[in-house]
Amino acid sequence: LRIEGALDVPALRAALAGVVARHEALHTVFPDADGDGAATVRPAAEFELAERDVSAASAVETAAHTLAAEEVARPFDLRTGPLFRATLIRLGAETHLLVCVMHHIVSDAWSVGVMMREFAGLYASRRAGRPEALPAPGAPYRTFAAWQQAELAGARGAAQRDYWLQQLGPERTVLAL
Repeated sequence: LRIEGALDVPALRAALAGVVARHEALHTVFPDADGDGAATVRPAAEFELAERDVSAASAVETAAHTLAAEEVARPFDLRTGPLFRATLIRLGAETHLLVCVMHHIVSDAWSVGVMMREFAGLYASRRAGRPEALPAPGAPYRTFAAWQQAELAGARGAAQRDYWLQQLGPERTVLAL
């Protein structure tokens, strides 16, 4: 996200931290549990915004894009996290590049839109010195997943499995991944 104009870095940091705190997925890790991945929701810790300054570089845009590419290419550790990280690159006094990177296990295209709207709202509130004006987030995904598992464990789930087994037929190819 290219930001032109005056930037309130503490408000930006607080807005990003607010988004992370609102969404459990952004502070979830996936440690190895006897050979299987298991989601562990950690408390929303203090969000760390990395800051880099390329304003003194001879080729500012190139330096900024190189840093952004390096950040995007940096691998995630699903066991320890974080699975969402952000870097603010200063190109000049009033020109910045905000690079946000998330692992696809905690985000999808729809989620990014929600997060961007929330980030914009939280930043505007912080910058104006107003209290946060966002509604409380809905039930976390783990609540939905538990409900779905309970639903599928009963007669309804058995009926759905039977339906799809009939639709797919007896021959189902197993992919060796």
